[in-house]
Amino acid sequence: MPKVFNIMQYCKHPITGEVLITEEQIKSLFDRRTIKLLAYILHDEEDFDEEDEENDLNRCKKEYEKLSEEEKKETSLEEYVKKNHWKKAGDKKPPHFHVVFRTDRNTDLETVADWLGIPVQYVDGARYRKGERDGQLTFVDLLRYLTHESEKEQAKGKHRYPDEKVIANFDFRAMIDEADIREARYGNKSPKDYYRHKVAYEGMSISEVIAENEDAYLKDMTFLDKCRSKYLAAFAKMPDLRINIYLDGAGGIGKNTASKAIAHVLYPDMEKAYFEAGGANTSFEGYDGEPVIIWNDCRSTDLVQRFERNELFDILDPHPTDARHNIKFGSVRLTNPINIINGIEPYNKFLDGLAGAYVDKRGVMHSGEDSSQAYRRFPIIMCLREDDYDLLFNKGVFNGTREYMEYISYNGLVGSFAKVSQRLAGQAKEVVIVDMTKPVLDSVIKLKDNDIKKIEDVEDIPDEFKNYGKKKEDVQTSEEKAKNWVWTPGK
Repeated sequence: MPKVFNIMQYCKHPITGEVLITEEQIKSLFDRRTIKLLAYILHDEEDFDEEDEENDLNRCKKEYEKLSEEEKKETSLEEYVKKNHWKKAGDKKPPHFHVVFRTDRNTDLETVADWLGIPVQYVDGARYRKGERDGQLTFVDLLRYLTHESEKEQAKGKHRYPDEKVIANFDFRAMIDEADIREARYGNKSPKDYYRHKVAYEGMSISEVIAENEDAYLKDMTFLDKCRSKYLAAFAKMPDLRINIYLDGAGGIGKNTASKAIAHVLYPDMEKAYFEAGGANTSFEGYDGEPVIIWNDCRSTDLVQRFERNELFDILDPHPTDARHNIKFGSVRLTNPINIINGIEPYNKFLDGLAGAYVDKRGVMHSGEDSSQAYRRFPIIMCLREDDYDLLFNKGVFNGTREYMEYISYNGLVGSFAKVSQRLAGQAKEVVIVDMTKPVLDSVIKLKDNDIKKIEDVEDIPDEFKNYGKKKEDVQTSEEKAKNWVWTPGK
């Protein structure tokens, strides 16, 4: 059974005038959960050519041959052709729909026919080609046919339909453009070689492979998984800036819901933007390069003892290093630009605990460090309560000063993440969550903008930096020298 379907149907029967399909029937497919990608177009600006006329003539002859002897006695071939042969070169084609869609599972033709309310003989199931050699159409090839944009169709003189006439639930043009780029770059590579290269060297995730071509993943999953591990271990780019967010609140207050909501609003286009790590036994087993790591139900002492302070502070460093962190049977590089940690400890107790004295797993006592080393690593704090929450922004980080122990507070923001999770779903939940987390999104954007605005061009170095590295007496102005001059007897 296929997953890709290509349907052409005239709006009305060209001979009897019977209605064969309506746009409303096609639009009903948008409500089918199993249909992930759907595009259709009405073709009403083209003429039959000589090939169409000849094919239709051959169809009539074949149909006549299937008639019974009695039927043939009643009508001759010439009469039958005259009555049923209607495709004539130069005549305008009757309006007809082309429908292309892809399901998330194998689906039989009868089911699709039932969806549309049409006879099963009008449903055509297509399959992906395995490579350039076997000549089967790809889903993208079917999309190209909707506008008649291919060189083959244009060579036939077919009408080129504008993109605006295509109705789709996805960006069909972007998919075609991506396929064109892929073909230009990789030529006749097989899907296996193509996806191995994309995963190992360009960072394509396994979920992206599955979304684009599930069959390619299923046939090569073991090697593709190794390619992904190789990319994360050697080629994945470390973020220029890592932002840590801490959420505190009592148990059941909605910290996990809030953490996932923040990850979603920061990366709305990703199906799964976060990796969840536990508390005391936090591990990165299964980390797959997700941009957000959510650390659930954490206490400062557990984290410090689990990683020891040096490694923990490296994981939380705003400008992370290319360090590797141990996992079972290997190590992993954390390429996430966002950490979201939640726990029941009030934020000041949590941050002081990260910098405080502790006893490691070997029983060795470590003295405390300057608390600002912990505070500066958490520019954003959320304090959740039953019906409201506070937002705190680190004054030193946001203002570019040394005031890391101070936070700018926005208190008493109305909202309960727990109630949102309990009572809302779908679009309703989405709207409320976006409103509640917008200040966090705005603050993350501001921090990233501040980091991007750093001066890189040598020509733009401010004057205040141009004397760095020289002795003070060599760069003092005459006025400063006069002020600092001390009279010495005999001089």
